[in-house]
Amino acid sequence: MLDCSTVSPGCLLDVEDDVMVIGAYQDRERKIGSVYIYRQKGSDWYLEKKIAPPDDGKIVNFGMAIALRGGTLAVGDRAALYGQNKGAVWVYKYDTSSKDWIQLNDVMTNNDCDNWFGVNLAFTYDSGLLIGCPREEKNAGAVYYYEQSDSGYTFRQKIVASDRGRGDNIGDMEQIAVHGNVMVLGISKSKGAVYIFLRKNNVWVESKKIQAPEEAHKFGNKVALWENHVLVSSWYNAYFYEMVQGPASYPCITAKADGTVFDNDCVRCDPFVAIDGDTAVISKDKESLQILSGIDKNFGNVSLFDGLDKHNFGGVAISDNVVVAGAPNINDKNGSVSVYQKASAFGSEFWFEYAQLSPNIVSPRENFGDAVDIDGNVIVVGAYDYRDNRGSAYIFRRNETNPWSSWIQEAKLLPDDPQLRSFGRSVSINDNTIAVGDSTYNNSSGAVFVYTYDPLSKYWSHMNETITNHDCEDHFGSGLALSRENGLFVGCPGEQRGTGAVFYYIQAKSGDHYVLQQKIESLEGYSNDNFGAFDQISVDDNLVVIGTETETNGTVHIFANTNNAWLEVLRIESPPAIRQFGYKVAISGKRVLVSSISNVYSYTLDEC
Repeated sequence: MLDCSTVSPGCLLDVEDDVMVIGAYQDRERKIGSVYIYRQKGSDWYLEKKIAPPDDGKIVNFGMAIALRGGTLAVGDRAALYGQNKGAVWVYKYDTSSKDWIQLNDVMTNNDCDNWFGVNLAFTYDSGLLIGCPREEKNAGAVYYYEQSDSGYTFRQKIVASDRGRGDNIGDMEQIAVHGNVMVLGISKSKGAVYIFLRKNNVWVESKKIQAPEEAHKFGNKVALWENHVLVSSWYNAYFYEMVQGPASYPCITAKADGTVFDNDCVRCDPFVAIDGDTAVISKDKESLQILSGIDKNFGNVSLFDGLDKHNFGGVAISDNVVVAGAPNINDKNGSVSVYQKASAFGSEFWFEYAQLSPNIVSPRENFGDAVDIDGNVIVVGAYDYRDNRGSAYIFRRNETNPWSSWIQEAKLLPDDPQLRSFGRSVSINDNTIAVGDSTYNNSSGAVFVYTYDPLSKYWSHMNETITNHDCEDHFGSGLALSRENGLFVGCPGEQRGTGAVFYYIQAKSGDHYVLQQKIESLEGYSNDNFGAFDQISVDDNLVVIGTETETNGTVHIFANTNNAWLEVLRIESPPAIRQFGYKVAISGKRVLVSSISNVYSYTLDEC
């Protein structure tokens, strides 16, 4: 039997069935650390393998954390990467044929973790991997959850407490415990506390916070969990808790079908949709535009504006009393964007075309207006496939004090990157932030570029980073949506052979980059669903709507934000015999618009 003290001044041990793993992060033979795997034969334990990382100067404390489950071994080094304390995790799988432990994927790192990624590791019962990062966001801490895939592990969710603060060190050593669909996280700052997370639809959601007893100090210093029993230690005492089943804390939402907004006899109308309050915008047949004002619950009292001027309408957007309708180029003609405004006269309201926007530089290859968005006094227009297959985005602004002033081109966004191919294919704006997608960047892996506006200099500047995602197999950035809370939803319809996924980011406190928070997937994804495709993501407050279309039907998924996690709470199935339901979606308040290739449907959401 191995004496731990002969290997390292401090080593860790994990045992499952007939396998025992010992991490020796200060191995006296190799300063960078090692992991020893023993297997039981009869009453004795034999050394099966010693795993040591390459001595390339990046590894410091290999074996600082270990976790073992079902023939899968995870090894952490909180200080890896040239002493920067970034941290790294290696995953090994036992191969029954060769009877050897094989490393999966490359070493796992996380650029969003400021410090000590991999100091704590825990497997879920279905081989998901929880990785602690206690130095995240000035020691507030976080736990990163990864799902097992065919090739290794892929990111799914960043888990944080709802009220985490500086110095909480969430995810520190021996402060993560998991059993079944329950996870316990301890924080030992000052008095300390313990958080209970429950996993629903493969998303971890905070369920309860256990406050420290009056006499406790550093409560949550260590935690343990088995079935419904929780054990929590402080510096001087240990406390036992028994969990009992209580009422569900997840939101319950229903959808009432209000009917079709319009019916058409066209085979394929390809309607785009937008909604703000009680006004809906629909472009149909790519040749007409409908603005329906004053929509009530039963679609009565509707005033209809129909722009029949053959604009070849594409993307549409609305903000208050302004509607933007893109008309991308056709037959080598330059595109344009029509701006419609609502006015009142003689006791009635009406819509009229107020302006037409076009780029200062005209190019026959520019799809100006294929993607549009508006927020208040600013319009952003995407124009992909510009000149050398790069694309561009245009920003127009009107005088804030005069809603009837002209829309003036304020900026043209065109990053200097030779890999750009369709920059501007998707756009989104919120307040002083604009996101622009290029779904074919870097051989179609895709990227998103974020720009912020400085009111003092009146200049739009590119954030320090270009947002890419190695977990997205194809077309990252196809769908885009910025939320009011500086959240960013990025679609990846090519994920998992076209099943698709949406990645959710939030702006870092420093304001200079975005941090990945969650990979959002449908509960029952199928190939070619294209979850997260162009104009199939729409967000309003704490709800996000994502459409999935297939060749014969489709589904709309409603997600609600619950304690920093997006949880699927409702699915709206396609009406009978409707093709590609979920082609485009839009949400405002409790009203959801969903288009198929020939119709548009309205739904009203409500709490159960």
